[in-house]
Amino acid sequence: MSEVSSLGFITNSERDFSNATKTVADCKCAEGFVGDPSSYIPCEDKNECDVKNGGCSHICMNTSSGYFCSCPSGLRLQRDRRYCEPQLTASRPRGRYRPAFRPYTYSLSNNVNPNGYCNSFIFHPLTVPDNGRIIGPTSCVKPDYGRAFLGVNCRFMCSPNFSMIGASSTTCGMNGWSTRAPRCIKAECPGLAPKVGQEIAPLHCTAGGILPGAKCLMLCHKNYIFEDGTREKNVQCQSDGSWDKSQEDCVSTKVSITCPADVHEHLPPDDAIAWLQFDIKSATEPTTAHPRIRKNGHSYEYGFDLGVTEISFSTQNRFTGELASCSFFVDVVDDTPPISKNCQKGVMHHFDPDRQIFYDPKFEDNTGVMRIDV
Repeated sequence: MSEVSSLGFITNSERDFSNATKTVADCKCAEGFVGDPSSYIPCEDKNECDVKNGGCSHICMNTSSGYFCSCPSGLRLQRDRRYCEPQLTASRPRGRYRPAFRPYTYSLSNNVNPNGYCNSFIFHPLTVPDNGRIIGPTSCVKPDYGRAFLGVNCRFMCSPNFSMIGASSTTCGMNGWSTRAPRCIKAECPGLAPKVGQEIAPLHCTAGGILPGAKCLMLCHKNYIFEDGTREKNVQCQSDGSWDKSQEDCVSTKVSITCPADVHEHLPPDDAIAWLQFDIKSATEPTTAHPRIRKNGHSYEYGFDLGVTEISFSTQNRFTGELASCSFFVDVVDDTPPISKNCQKGVMHHFDPDRQIFYDPKFEDNTGVMRIDV
């Protein structure tokens, strides 16, 4: 017979110790303990639950010489003594609970997964969406009875002609699945609203509810074309409920430009140039040969000196090369009188051409006038 000591090791000898003196080298750890007595490493209890939860699907209970699996309330242990299944009828709970141990309880308040599994009774099960499927390990495909370890990722896919509403994947974490399963709804493309110079055919393509595979035509009116120079484009509704092409604008091919009426402007008191903005109506950006231009935000300003100036604008169709132009006049007047300087007090105006004046009055003006002959 072998003997188990209080330190957890067992001798290789029989119970009769009268004929020999036994040493530590004659000892080994009992089952359920780990250590090496021959190297003076004491035997310690082996926790089988540390490795993959001991193979238990839910609760692993370590004992002084082994372990056993058990189930939480509402589940019962299967015949393999490892996996739990729903308890459909009232029966004696399976799994042995020794009096020395208190049954393991889950905390619903913090919703933490103590065993590192998803699909337990605490966490919402991973369900296959209607008109869809789950892609991943067995625990993803059969979530009702499978187990999913921490970090397992499951992906969702909708059937053809169905679009997904929700997350396309979920991951098992310490708080269970990261997201719930999405919904797969019947895929339909939205209606196409005609833009300027454009029509949509057939007419039902503007109403919405377009089924995947249906085709619609975007047609530019006369004197309108798409950016690539064509007048027609076909679009098709895809299986996910989106169009295979974005709706483009139709660009006018007519060349037209309109200038404002002649402009009468007063020169600012502190500037010799009048800066003006004009509303030039043109399908494309107009150009001008005016020598004085500056940008103010998103607009352009044009500078004019004192007097009358003609300004012209032109535009060109980038598809046909056709030109169009217009022009108008800008009349700038000065209402601010010059300011005199170096004019002595007591001097009166006179018209005697033979009288000599010993000083030369000076003037300042926004137009640059420095002297006035009287």
